[in-house]
Amino acid sequence: MKIKFLANKSSASITSVEIERETANVVWINGRKSNKVTNYEGFHDSLEEAKAAIISYQLKRMERANRQISWAIEEIAKANSMTQEDIK
Repeated sequence: MKIKFLANKSSASITSVEIERETANVVWINGRKSNKVTNYEGFHDSLEEAKAAIISYQLKRMERANRQISWAIEEIAKANSMTQEDIK
């Protein structure tokens, strides 16, 4: 048996898991096949790799959130600056 670290990127948690076997894309746990990488989870060889995957995912989420906040601020400023003449 080999130990892998399962990183749940959305909940920022890591679990050590014993796998029975693996291929390039799949691991087997208790006779069940699981993809090594999904949108929200990934099996990693080391704790450091699992942590890096979570950090990378969360940084991308922050970048998207910051873009949305910037857009909302621009829209608020645009609405705030409207005058009667701007209304068609």
